[in-house]
Amino acid sequence: MLIKLEVIDLSDNLFNSSILSFLGTLPNLKSLNIVENKLEGAIHIKELNALSSLEELSMWGNKVTNFVPSQDNETQLRLMNLKTLRLGNNQFNSSVLASLGRLSNLKSLNVAGSNFTGSIDLTELNALTHLEDLSLSCSFSVTDTDSNCGNLSIQSLGLFPSLKTVSLGGFNIEGTEMASQNEWHCNFTNLEELYVFDSFLQTNFFRSIGQFTSLKSLTLRECKMNTSLSTLEELTALTHLEQLSLSCYYDDTATGNHCSLPLQSLLLFPSLKTADLGRFNIERAIMTSQNKWHNFSKLEELEVYGSFLQTNALGSIGQFISLKHLDLDRCEMNENLNILEGLCEMTNLEELDLDFNNLKGSLPDCFSNLASLRNLDLSFNQFSGNISVLEGLTSLKIIDLSSSQFSENIHVLENLTSIEELFLSSNQFSGNIDALKNLASLRGLSLSDNHFEIPISLAPLSNLSKLMSINAGNNIIYAETRILSSVPRFQLKDISLSCCGEAGSFPEFLYHKQDLRSLDLSNIFFKGNQFPNWLLDNNTKLEKLVLSNSSLSGPLELPLASHVHLSYLDISDNFFNGSIPPEIGEKLPWLEYLNMSKTHFIGTIPLSFGHMTSLRVLDLSKNKLEGKIFSGNLKLPNFRVLKLDGNNFSRRIPDILSKSAFLLALDVNNTLSGRIPRQYTILFQLFSDHTSSFG
Repeated sequence: MLIKLEVIDLSDNLFNSSILSFLGTLPNLKSLNIVENKLEGAIHIKELNALSSLEELSMWGNKVTNFVPSQDNETQLRLMNLKTLRLGNNQFNSSVLASLGRLSNLKSLNVAGSNFTGSIDLTELNALTHLEDLSLSCSFSVTDTDSNCGNLSIQSLGLFPSLKTVSLGGFNIEGTEMASQNEWHCNFTNLEELYVFDSFLQTNFFRSIGQFTSLKSLTLRECKMNTSLSTLEELTALTHLEQLSLSCYYDDTATGNHCSLPLQSLLLFPSLKTADLGRFNIERAIMTSQNKWHNFSKLEELEVYGSFLQTNALGSIGQFISLKHLDLDRCEMNENLNILEGLCEMTNLEELDLDFNNLKGSLPDCFSNLASLRNLDLSFNQFSGNISVLEGLTSLKIIDLSSSQFSENIHVLENLTSIEELFLSSNQFSGNIDALKNLASLRGLSLSDNHFEIPISLAPLSNLSKLMSINAGNNIIYAETRILSSVPRFQLKDISLSCCGEAGSFPEFLYHKQDLRSLDLSNIFFKGNQFPNWLLDNNTKLEKLVLSNSSLSGPLELPLASHVHLSYLDISDNFFNGSIPPEIGEKLPWLEYLNMSKTHFIGTIPLSFGHMTSLRVLDLSKNKLEGKIFSGNLKLPNFRVLKLDGNNFSRRIPDILSKSAFLLALDVNNTLSGRIPRQYTILFQLFSDHTSSFG
């Protein structure tokens, strides 16, 4: 029945090595995926050689240690049709290479995450003349002090004349000079991508890869070096290089600085389009031979992260005339605003990210020259003054000025009608938000932690039909006397207006919402309002509702039907009367967080809490509850935090708590008796006063 089967995918199962003998009976099998199973130990070569038609074999993520000869002394795989072999993340050592030497039609080989030690001899694979993709890595990293990874000569890649992409990780990579180039089958004329990570790069490494003249992409991640990168001049022959990514392994115990790099070194590569530099000491070098350097005529993306930018290191940044994306994330700029002056010449720039740089002072007037900007991130700095220089940047779609100390009003934004995402939180902005009323493309808005004056009706935003999210907490929220004549057009799903002010009644627009996901109206005084159970009835996908300290009163009325999406509910610090509804567990069965502290509830804890099997945090503290803590055969297996202090509970600590294996904090500051379950005497902190009487 299965004799014609060509493709089998058995990934993510529990098959062991015995499955191979069965698969060997399928003569036409071309593709076998047995990734993430229970293959362990040695596999007999004969069992794999029986799969003579196989073109693709994936055994990644098992615990295979080696391929061993069978009784007929087969020492190598003879799958002559095999083109793709993935053996990564097993427990092979260097000896596995010898068993792969006859796979002459192989195009892709992955032996990543293996236990390679000693010198890695790739000559055992010299018959693989069609190999195009090679991935070798050690399960240890040479950056680990206890690493036992092997040595690998970078020039040994010349054994494979068809090689296009190479990934190497965890090795001590030697850059030895070859005595005779005739030893190798080619001069790396096809190699286009080289990715090296977590490795130790010996002195001649850069001189060696300088021979890879066809390289288009070079990535060196978290590598140690025993030489300084004074420049990249040893790579001048890489004239086809389009993508360069370098990050230095930082070792604060090492002597000297091996991670210095002049930014102008990028001028060596006339075809370079993207550059990514991490954890370097970026210098401004004086070039001794200008004819070696090219204009940045093709460089479009530059990312520098976690680096130290020396004074004037970017003074010549105006040379990046074609740059469209510049990201200087978490760099130490020494509060130097000269960098911003240099940016003003980059008129093609579309994306600029300067977050977490401790920049101080005002934005320069010439910033208005960046007319092509679409995305701007100046967050987490210490600027001062206003944002008037942004007034003419009408191409902006995303602006993030969060936590940057800007002040005054935001009227300059009223003409930036292309904005889709606007983040202004944690500044010193003030005034109204009328400037936003014409931003028709706006989808996400963050105004929290400022001094804005915002009407609870959100009237200035009522015509923004694409607006999906607003976070305006910790501003001044006020009730508007004018009533909107029509239903707002915004499609808000996430709303946060917490703190501060008197808002009268719940905003009228909420009665028309049916697709809310999150709503926070905490710390706003709503005069004479009861719990808005209609919100839950109308918004069946609501996941989070926060109405703490909102002056709610009356009985707690729950939705008419069970609400299966609500996972977070906080109605603490209100003025409810009566008891907790007995059906709360059936109506809100999927709650994970429930805070009903300081709400004036009386009576007992309802039995229906047993239906809340996902409940992690429960706070019923500072009410007037009494009786048993939990009654009946409740199952609350996911409890993390339980706060019941400030009530009138009596009797014993219930045995149910001993079944909550994840309980971390318990506050039962009441008149209770009984033993603390032994398994929790160390794991959680018990808050108790002198009235408690545990035995």
